[in-house]
Amino acid sequence: MLDDNDIQKYLTMINKFKVENRNVQHEASSNSSISLSKIVIDPTCDIRGIERMRFGENVVIQKDCWLNIAFNNPAPGPMIVIDEGTNIGRRCTISAANRISIGKFVLIAPNVFIADTHHEYQKLGIPIMHQGITTHDDQVTIGDETWIGINTVIMGNVKVGKHCVLGANSVVNKDIPDYCVAVGNPAKVIKMLDVKTGQWVKVERKADLDKYLATRSELLSEDIANSSKEGI
Repeated sequence: MLDDNDIQKYLTMINKFKVENRNVQHEASSNSSISLSKIVIDPTCDIRGIERMRFGENVVIQKDCWLNIAFNNPAPGPMIVIDEGTNIGRRCTISAANRISIGKFVLIAPNVFIADTHHEYQKLGIPIMHQGITTHDDQVTIGDETWIGINTVIMGNVKVGKHCVLGANSVVNKDIPDYCVAVGNPAKVIKMLDVKTGQWVKVERKADLDKYLATRSELLSEDIANSSKEGI
């Protein structure tokens, strides 16, 4: 897992060099949504279909990453979005057939795999590699300020909330609510923020998770009601 020294090295990279990958520059030259002077993409990265990608300012993509548009979806707009300040560690793969959206200031450790679809496999007599993918409609969304541990896999139609922690080697195939710590294969929430007390509490059963989420929903409803009264 990354330690503080590793993280500091990655952040220091921003001040050491700018994007020098000529292939990336050539592909992006006609795309006004990308400002190469404000992002750092290591020259060793393999980026395919950059015209369907959008990067925020101060994004860092480290060595040997692969960003791939797996299917040129006819729906308009970018298929991979990486927002402001996000740092993607070495040897990560992000492959989109529809849309993968990564929020602001997300920290992604090395060897993380993110994809919004699976390979089809059910047709006997046809190699799996020739059967295509299962869907072109799923999306992966990762909220702001989340930390994704080394070797994590995120696949399918999945939403990871804001300010979450995904432990090393986790496999995420279901939604993770905001302000949660999740680990394992498949990933399960083991800790979350109690919004009443402001403390991070252990989650041992699904009933615990449901209780804290219900409390959040109640407080949100109260906030909305109070705001409406103030607006009258």
